[in-house]
Amino acid sequence: MPALPRPAQRAPAPARRAPDRRTVLAALAVLAGAPLAAGCGVRWVSGTEPTPTAQPGPDDEARERAEDDARDLLARALALGPAGAGATPATAPAAVQQVAASVVDACTAHLRALGADPVAPASAQPSAPGDASALAQELAAAAGRALDALPGVGGGMARLLCSVAASRALLADATATAVGAPPPPVPLAPAPAPAATASPTPDAEGVAALQAVLAGEHAAVWCYGLVAGRLADELRARALEAAGAHRAARDDLTSTLRARGAEPVGARAAYDAAAPTAEAARLLAASVEERLTAVYADLAAASRTDRDLAAAGVLRAAGAARGWGGTTVNLPGLPATGEDGLPLPTGTTTATGPGRSA
Repeated sequence: MPALPRPAQRAPAPARRAPDRRTVLAALAVLAGAPLAAGCGVRWVSGTEPTPTAQPGPDDEARERAEDDARDLLARALALGPAGAGATPATAPAAVQQVAASVVDACTAHLRALGADPVAPASAQPSAPGDASALAQELAAAAGRALDALPGVGGGMARLLCSVAASRALLADATATAVGAPPPPVPLAPAPAPAATASPTPDAEGVAALQAVLAGEHAAVWCYGLVAGRLADELRARALEAAGAHRAARDDLTSTLRARGAEPVGARAAYDAAAPTAEAARLLAASVEERLTAVYADLAAASRTDRDLAAAGVLRAAGAARGWGGTTVNLPGLPATGEDGLPLPTGTTTATGPGRSA
């Protein structure tokens, strides 16, 4: 067996020299730069890495649009208020200044609720005699723009936009009244025509929200019967008309639920409500409508299919509540949010009433 070849003898390695000070400092500089580069977002990976991009979604776009509208309305209202540039008793009467202050409060609350910094514009445009009418028109238009975003946004944003729109609609009416003009209508997108052979796919959350609205309408019909019995003349006629409108809404909701294969919730034999005087009757009517504002807003959050119905219900109930003496203006339908747009303190409970019961 032949012998294996012996490995070649390696030449002795040259003696290593200790690195001089300049070499050590250079090496430390390279090592110190590595974490600095990593901190700047540099990643040492092989291949091509896609650059991340932040694409705003429908909620972000709707929020930004609502914020822009709130800031524009805030500037217009500040120009009409006592501190507005050019606002004098001749151009901004006391009634206009009062409603302008309400618009300022509401827009500030809306910005807070939208998560924005409620900073007033640095300067407001000088007001002119016709600016209050223009503000009323712009409030109504901004309410319509808030509702236009409902089809594409998430449930929480839909609920908030309904409340913001209702607030703007109430303030548009108040501003127009202050200058003796007719209330401007809120432009609503036409609801899609219902298909003759198809019905929306039922979902548990949407059906539950519809049942809650139906329960509120049952209570409203019962309470308005009580209210009408305590009022006279024009107010009694108003209460009877409201009872008829709620009866029609009740019947429509009953048909909708049955079409979706659900058994509609029935009315109670009686409700825990009292109206011993005419003033108490008006307060009861306002309370019923305020509770309905909340359950219709809940419907907007729970059911994308029923958002047109929910938006119309929020606006209608919020307006009726104000007509009976209700005080909620800034964010109607949001019981977890205060009038300033901030969340209520932990442990705070909202009053319940016949229109809120299910």
